Amino acid sequence: MWGNVAATAAIASLVWLGISYPPFAEARGWRRGAWVGGNGWYLYHGAAALSVLFTGWKYGGLLGLVAVLVAGWFFAFVLIQIFRSASQRISLLSLPLALGWHLLIP
Repeated sequence: MWGNVAATAAIASLVWLGISYPPFAEARGWRRGAWVGGNGWYLYHGAAALSVLFTGWKYGGLLGLVAVLVAGWFFAFVLIQIFRSASQRISLLSLPLALGWHLLIP
């Protein structure tokens, strides 16, 4: 059970990375792609966030959901410090991984 929650938290970090990147990049003066920060960007990562939230609930109940939210946010902060402007490209993996993990793994 906790292995599934940990994997979900790893995917959640990509989701939070995508959601938090546009304002963080603007504050730091990093390059942003044309699509970054638009409505499509937030819809894309919002769909991934819903999938991650449901998956955290499915695998760990309320405690798993809280663990996914907190660990995902923490690791997103670490990833954004490491990858800087490349974070916008890395975060695009969030939706396929989140939906794949939620739908394909029992």
